[in-house]
Amino acid sequence: MRSLLVLAAAPLLVSAAPSGPDRSVLPPTTPLCEAPAPTTSGAALGTPAPAQGESLMDPRFGGGLGFFEVDGAAVGPRTTSTAPIELELTGPARRRADEPLGLALGFVNRSASAAVVMRALDGSLEHWREPHYDIHLRDEATGRVYRWDYHGGRCGNVNPVRDEDYVTLAPGERRDDVAGGWSGLRGAAVGAPGRYAVWVVYRYCGGPAQGIPLGPNAQRPDVTRGVFASNAITIEVR
Repeated sequence: MRSLLVLAAAPLLVSAAPSGPDRSVLPPTTPLCEAPAPTTSGAALGTPAPAQGESLMDPRFGGGLGFFEVDGAAVGPRTTSTAPIELELTGPARRRADEPLGLALGFVNRSASAAVVMRALDGSLEHWREPHYDIHLRDEATGRVYRWDYHGGRCGNVNPVRDEDYVTLAPGERRDDVAGGWSGLRGAAVGAPGRYAVWVVYRYCGGPAQGIPLGPNAQRPDVTRGVFASNAITIEVR
């Protein structure tokens, strides 16, 4: 299923091109914390990115990474500054095919109260555990929407959640060190030349987890829940 992206004043769920009544934007009553749409089982966009992992414990091991087309609805990028947690995405304007995009993500607490967010975890990429850090891109030539994902087998164990995986943002505070290495922001690469809009969706809704932790998890009940999309940036891949 091909995805059609529509920009709006706030993060929206965007569905595939409709046949019949216009369903390109889901109703505002649609819960943003419902499960995100999967990616297709076909080939990744362009040449698959090279394996970057160093061990079988790393989900990047094996070369199954790539931008796979979203099969259904996708959350669009933020276009205003009204969200209580604002994500600010930056990155280079140009990259070579298969060169890491080198993205950076800032978290800003726009609310009047402290907010607790989480770094990406072992299992975030596969949607085994929250938070999710979903890197999306839209091919400006075709309008198709893709997500950085991993297709392939991996170890069933996951690293335990640590105290340092939780980050508390004071009102008005900005942090650029939240995402962490498991987010894929530095290593995500596009294998096909083109012009792309890129954005990130952070999701924490307290959903069930998969995998067998290799130790006790540090648990906190005060993590801010919701789905927060970054701004979109444009990257030209040559």
